[in-house]
Amino acid sequence: MKDINIEVNVDDLLNKATKQAIGGTVSWYKRLPKEAVTFIDELSSRVVNEGAKANARVVSEILSNEFDFEVSYSRVRHWLVKLEKQYAEKQSE
Repeated sequence: MKDINIEVNVDDLLNKATKQAIGGTVSWYKRLPKEAVTFIDELSSRVVNEGAKANARVVSEILSNEFDFEVSYSRVRHWLVKLEKQYAEKQSE
């Protein structure tokens, strides 16, 4: 009897987990407080247009300390990698 409850609970949990994954969430850079938008816009412009290299840890700490906005280093790094690819594509044209 206990096994059946575990299966039902696991199924419920799996449904919740996959439902969330399918629905997704809004990217962190689209949820920024308005005070941080200028900083992120300028950073992104420099990375895409000038090839500037940014440190994800430092960006995350600035957002946390200066703008009271929490985002993980890995999410910032993922975003920076996308921007760096855009710069590389521009250079190869």
